[in-house]
Amino acid sequence: RSSSGSVVLSRTTLRTAKDALLVYAPLAQRLGMQRLKSELENTAFQILYRRQYSVASALYTGEIDDMKTIIQVLSSRIEQLLRSDPIFIDQVDEVSVSSRVKEPYSLWRKMLRYRWDAAKAKTESAKRVMEDDLDSNDGNSRSNAMISIKLVPDAIALRVIFR
Repeated sequence: RSSSGSVVLSRTTLRTAKDALLVYAPLAQRLGMQRLKSELENTAFQILYRRQYSVASALYTGEIDDMKTIIQVLSSRIEQLLRSDPIFIDQVDEVSVSSRVKEPYSLWRKMLRYRWDAAKAKTESAKRVMEDDLDSNDGNSRSNAMISIKLVPDAIALRVIFR
């Protein structure tokens, strides 16, 4: 621990985390080891970028059940649409749809890619909520508006497999 109370990591730990993020995770992806890739990225992200990890992880709080419901509805609806297309279904033997909420590192990368749009949406949303609060409570209330995982583009990974 440092004098400020934060945990100080060794250079070896930092170097290993950096290697995991830049070398081993992409290698795992190329070898088809998606779960290993995700674990390496998320662990390295948590070590190298603590603040960013806590922000990305906080987006899951309270909304993960909503996201799971969205994923179930989305997956079943897409599979239903594909199975109801007679031309498509004649061309394939089997169709399966899988989906998941992206991991914190992947979600953070999406947020960076779309940061201007998300920041703009957050600002506009917060402004509307604050205006509504001021109108309804005569200015005596503070807004609890914050960014939602539902506002992050591509927060859900979807895979359609057909044979």
